[in-house]
Amino acid sequence: MRRFVFPILFLLAILSTFFAGSQLGLFDHPATAAVGEAEDKPADFDKIQRILELEHELADLKLLVEVKAIIKAFHLDGEKLTTEELLSAAAKGMTDALDEYSSFQTKEEVVKFEESLRGDYAGIGAYVNVTDGFFTIARPIYSGPAYSAGLRSRDRIVEVNGVSIIDKKLEESVQMLRGKPGTDVIIKVVRSGWTKPREMTITRAKVKIDSVKHQMLPGKIGLVRIYRFGTDTARDLERALVDLEKDHMVGLILDVRDNGGGWYKAAQLIVDKFLEEGKLIVYSAGRKGVEDRKDVHATDHSTHPNYPVVVLVNKFSASASEILAGSLQDHKRAVVVGETTYGKGSVQRPLEMQSRKGAKLILTIAQYHLPSGRSIHKVGVKPDIAVAEAEALEWWELQQIQNLLDKKVFEAYAKERYDAHKVLLHELAEYDGKDASRYPDFDKWYATLDTKAQKNTVRRYLREHLRMRISDDRRQEFFYNLQEDLQLQSGILSVLKKLEVDPKKIAEYKFFAETDTAKLNAPVPTSKEKAPAHP
Repeated sequence: MRRFVFPILFLLAILSTFFAGSQLGLFDHPATAAVGEAEDKPADFDKIQRILELEHELADLKLLVEVKAIIKAFHLDGEKLTTEELLSAAAKGMTDALDEYSSFQTKEEVVKFEESLRGDYAGIGAYVNVTDGFFTIARPIYSGPAYSAGLRSRDRIVEVNGVSIIDKKLEESVQMLRGKPGTDVIIKVVRSGWTKPREMTITRAKVKIDSVKHQMLPGKIGLVRIYRFGTDTARDLERALVDLEKDHMVGLILDVRDNGGGWYKAAQLIVDKFLEEGKLIVYSAGRKGVEDRKDVHATDHSTHPNYPVVVLVNKFSASASEILAGSLQDHKRAVVVGETTYGKGSVQRPLEMQSRKGAKLILTIAQYHLPSGRSIHKVGVKPDIAVAEAEALEWWELQQIQNLLDKKVFEAYAKERYDAHKVLLHELAEYDGKDASRYPDFDKWYATLDTKAQKNTVRRYLREHLRMRISDDRRQEFFYNLQEDLQLQSGILSVLKKLEVDPKKIAEYKFFAETDTAKLNAPVPTSKEKAPAHP
């Protein structure tokens, strides 16, 4: 032990000199100053108190120094580990004792995080979240490497390069997936219907993430999908709104499903576009005297017209998505449709590290509250109209479908018929009326599959494959799925109800208008009730 006792003592001596000299001011807090004002104390009492406090600090630092020295002396990889790596790991360990959103970021990690806000980074290309302790793919970016490698929405990644990421912090898992363009990352994936995890190899690439996309739906209803909240999101949304309004939009649907958030300021700027000046958008509150209440009010003078607005949400809508939905909901400016959101309403502040240039300490300092005073954190935003996603298949039918996927029967169908029936298949990808007989040779093909999966289920998966094939063919994803998207259908009906327009008079909406109109008047489930299932 002698060989590292001397270095420890030497380092402690240096630290003592350092703290006693340049860092004395760190402990000049109000409590100490107040004691020093007493007349019966020596004039230099404050200095004595600070020295005693420094000695306590040094005693605490001795633990870190000792652990570092022992690791470097005895651990199998001790000679390979740098002091910087060990100190960064120690800092990360401290934040692990706090909450799931506090973290220590090295200079390199800070750079990558800022790249993600700009929407330009090297990684696998997917929107992600943590659900029940599992790192979950909310939606792959269709132009990215993850999608090309076979990763799909709701897949759960349990391992990255041989290291388990179950119960790891979201930021830590994201950093493990990122890396230099052209390098491979090996992941293990769990998917509903699979009997065991499967390995995938994904080649990282520079991924440019679209912030906002928009399109006009039948009936002059604008649909705007917000994929992320970054530094350019509010600007991109403004351009989309101006474009739609020029085309005489009469109602708007904002889709923040599967949007895990990002820069909360973007959500504030977006809400500002729909509220009159002076209206409270959101406020934050933390420890009294440390992070007192801060109100954010609408200031934008160019408020957009008072057309009906719907916000689509699901259980993967988090953080900035929840501020957007909840604030507009509180002001009765929008109807929220879908599922109760994720419930991430804490405020993180990035603090620059003086001892490590470029590194940051991300600390949870407060919680967000909506204008009504309700907190988002751990609760989420409950929809005005609760609409669950389509019911999942029974496990046995999922297994049957998985067997068909493993045999690549859908790929084989498309390969044999795609070129000869391209126009028809493009039409069916848009809308097939849930009629399997409209697909060329469907019954004959289905009979060869030797499956117990129902015809309608096979048709659904065939259509999904064709939509992916067509998306690849035209290098553009399908912007919406009017036929299968129950939440979008309810959003459309809600807008038309506000406009007092009969949805059955719009040809594209007839097929769901009669069966779904009653759902608009259904009560929102309480916390003890389940959201209504759809057939």
